[in-house]
Amino acid sequence: MKIFKNTTIVLAALAAVALASCNNDQPEFNDKDAFVSFTDTKASIDENKATLEIPVQLSSLKGKEGSVDFEITADKTAPAVEGTNYTVANASRTLTFTKESNVQNIKLNIVDLAGTFTGDLRLNIKLKNAQGVNLGGESSFDVTIVDLDHPLAFMLGTFSASGTSLFNGPTKWNIEIKKDDSDVNKVWIYNILPAGTSDKYPVYGTVNEDKTELRIPVGQNTLKSSSAYCWLEAFGGVDGNNLLDPVEDFMVCPITTDANGNAVIKIPYVFGVFVTSDAAGNDGQGWAEIINNAELRKAN
Repeated sequence: MKIFKNTTIVLAALAAVALASCNNDQPEFNDKDAFVSFTDTKASIDENKATLEIPVQLSSLKGKEGSVDFEITADKTAPAVEGTNYTVANASRTLTFTKESNVQNIKLNIVDLAGTFTGDLRLNIKLKNAQGVNLGGESSFDVTIVDLDHPLAFMLGTFSASGTSLFNGPTKWNIEIKKDDSDVNKVWIYNILPAGTSDKYPVYGTVNEDKTELRIPVGQNTLKSSSAYCWLEAFGGVDGNNLLDPVEDFMVCPITTDANGNAVIKIPYVFGVFVTSDAAGNDGQGWAEIINNAELRKAN
């Protein structure tokens, strides 16, 4: 009965509000709050693509007209240089909006430097000096020009992994290998195991100069929650329920290529994820997964 009474009071209150709104004039909207802004905050484009068009929109109820300027600055750590890495098609650096056209594009022509390794390059575009309208909240836009000539490009991407789980038998799963932004010999490995790993906690590996070995340090954290920590461990072999010859430093994983030039990586160890309830790794809870002798083949 108490619930029914409260519901009646709420419904009565809503009815009162509705009645009051009927007795008032509808609000008169105007364009004093019209604004111009980017429709997104960032974009990436491969270095061999011709043009990147970045939309800027004037948001208005009645088709208000206005304009806005923009300026471009290079990233300090990985600068995209105007004239070398891109040119700007908008010579005036001003975008003008009309009732018929409330979206204008900033157009960057990307200079094709394919074949020359530069690393990913970045720039930032800022809107300024809005005329006739306000400057919206999304007034900054980041652009990344993606280098396609990374020395490890042949082994970056998605891999089909297979191995024998000591828990579940023959097992297949997907692994992704991504480049490191600051070290061309370092990669990040996502979901190195089918259980006990997370995209938020990739492990890293380093590649030798000849690109024939991937070294993955053990002891890396592969997953962390409020009650569990997962650690990458490896062993030289297994005898029944006994794991033999623990790896103290890193797994050495041979790298070859298939007929298409894609990487094939062997992990010739018994490796898995050991779970503890504390960050120090002292309170062992058992194994989340153990895989014997895995092979990784890059997807075409």
